[in-house]
Amino acid sequence: MALPDKLRFHISTAYDFLFFSYKARNYDSYLKELKEPPLDGRTEPDETIMNWVSLFNEKVSDSIDKLLSLFFDEEAFFGLCTMQEISLSGIPDVSTFMDYISEMPEKEILRRFLYSGYGPRGGQTIPDDLLDRLLRNENELLEFLTKKMSFPSRQKAVLFEFFSDPEGMKVKYQFFLEWFYDEMYKTIEPMIRKKLPIMKKGIEDFLTKEGERGLEKISWYAVGKEGTRQKDITIAVAYSLETERANASLPGKSELLVICGANLLDKLSIEKDPDLLATEIFK
Repeated sequence: MALPDKLRFHISTAYDFLFFSYKARNYDSYLKELKEPPLDGRTEPDETIMNWVSLFNEKVSDSIDKLLSLFFDEEAFFGLCTMQEISLSGIPDVSTFMDYISEMPEKEILRRFLYSGYGPRGGQTIPDDLLDRLLRNENELLEFLTKKMSFPSRQKAVLFEFFSDPEGMKVKYQFFLEWFYDEMYKTIEPMIRKKLPIMKKGIEDFLTKEGERGLEKISWYAVGKEGTRQKDITIAVAYSLETERANASLPGKSELLVICGANLLDKLSIEKDPDLLATEIFK
């Protein structure tokens, strides 16, 4: 069965770069999920990733751990919100991604942060005039975060801090990314690069066999049944996601980005209901 015309694949080591950062912060939660339905302990954690997380825990300092908590918290994961820039700009690797972030205006990074998770309540978009007001007026910013954002109070406080000092936010974000690449990711990037085409081939074979229904199985909760027919879908793969997947869809962009973990298809085969709930990077 031919793959839909609206579908394309994008391969980049930058996806894993961000997801490894997230996993470093939230690995215990992932191990807990493996023991719960639908997997119920039938899938073992990847040994390479487990060893890598152990190494990270040995090397991380208090200052780096604080930055990790700001940008890759389980409930807000602001640092993942530049993910769709990788696909939209055709970024092939981490070096290119970090160059891109260095040129990205603080204002645009903050806009991505506001779209984290499910974004503002009611599906509100963030046009330039609103974003400018939030940057200028602390009272309006506080009201917006209180009434429109669904984050826990601690994450709202982090966003307030970021908006109060956009330049400082970007310096911290870039500093963490540079440290993480030099100290943790650079040595495993070649291994990731070799695995990605193999993972891509597995997803391609699955979609060729399953067709439109297969596409809905891996992107169902991102935009709903009809939404998969209204978006240009980009499929990416990330070794570090293991049995999970994530999706991103920015307002005003026609692309739905779906990132599949190395063992996502194993999880789909186990589930009684194959429609897998995904992490939403953007609403």
